[in-house]
Amino acid sequence: MFRRQGYALVLALALLLAVLLGKGVSLVNILLTHLQNASDSADALAPTGALLAITAGFVAAAVAMTQAITRRKA
Repeated sequence: MFRRQGYALVLALALLLAVLLGKGVSLVNILLTHLQNASDSADALAPTGALLAITAGFVAAAVAMTQAITRRKA
């Protein structure tokens, strides 16, 4: 998409920071908020497990898309 790798890297880092630090946008931010506000560690177990499962699904989808793209280009 970008002809220069530097521009793509800067944009990727900016988007990553925006997604990770955006309130309510990122699963990481939601997870950290749950862990911070839980009165007991058992209270944070269910939301943490659910977010972990969702994140694992996103990672699996990203790996599958990356593999499909690299196979198409090869």
